[in-house]
Amino acid sequence: MSGYNNTNLFNPKYHEKVVMNYMEYLVTCQLDEEQMSSLLYERDDLSAIDFSLLMKTIKAFSFGGDLQTLASKPGSTISSIPSKRRILINIKHDFPNNGNIFNDFLFNHQQDEQLAMAYMAALPFSRPLVYWDGQVLKSTTEIKNYDGSTRVGDEAWLNKGCSTYQQLYNEFHALYIDKAGIWSAFEGVFATKNVLAFSRGDSVNINHSPHDGLIIINKGNEEVEGAWPNKLQPGKYKNMGSNSVNIIIINTRKIIPHGKAFMLRGGTLNINIPGRSALLLGKTGEPLNYLYL
Repeated sequence: MSGYNNTNLFNPKYHEKVVMNYMEYLVTCQLDEEQMSSLLYERDDLSAIDFSLLMKTIKAFSFGGDLQTLASKPGSTISSIPSKRRILINIKHDFPNNGNIFNDFLFNHQQDEQLAMAYMAALPFSRPLVYWDGQVLKSTTEIKNYDGSTRVGDEAWLNKGCSTYQQLYNEFHALYIDKAGIWSAFEGVFATKNVLAFSRGDSVNINHSPHDGLIIINKGNEEVEGAWPNKLQPGKYKNMGSNSVNIIIINTRKIIPHGKAFMLRGGTLNINIPGRSALLLGKTGEPLNYLYL
């Protein structure tokens, strides 16, 4: 597998585990998900790419799919592969470049891939795999959109560096990979077939304690507006998502561009999420030039 590059985002310390070659997993290891999970428990030197979750994610982000199938529910897990041993994958140039072998692993549209990567980057412990195939400016891959048009594959990488949205996703991932807390909304405007929302942080699961990370993914075409039920901690936050969002305070709307940081007093957050976008809101003290709310 020349050119295979496991880029583990901003956390070099997580290179300790060997990643099982995904071609080996598909072709030579005839293991179902439970057998793979058992193997990982026996071999603490291995991690594995979670193809089962990839298929589940592709289905959820497809037309008519239900994002609530990706919600973390009490007493259950989204995958049988242990989260600390799980490698998540979104798009690879090998998927569309091997005839029809990997067609089932392709999202219908580039925006679906981007939104799915936001979801993967926000999960605790798991490591998203971002692939770069060594090409300058663009990959040699041409992937077909649902309408038949073509686009360049491996869009996450440009000029040996991440695209803007991937850089922000990576930054959020680096902040929250070691924080176990995750709490999903199960009712209201942020818990529908087209909208998935969950809190992140160390204290999220403790009596709904104020959290410091918020993910809202809207795969639908229409904007969604409402109050997030789990309170935010006061502090400096950064919009690490794919689009600008509107935060509503005392009937006043403040536009927060993606990549921008600002101050929040904490408490319940009223927010407007555009269609086909992902919000990754993380508490951070890094950027300058804050918008004060």
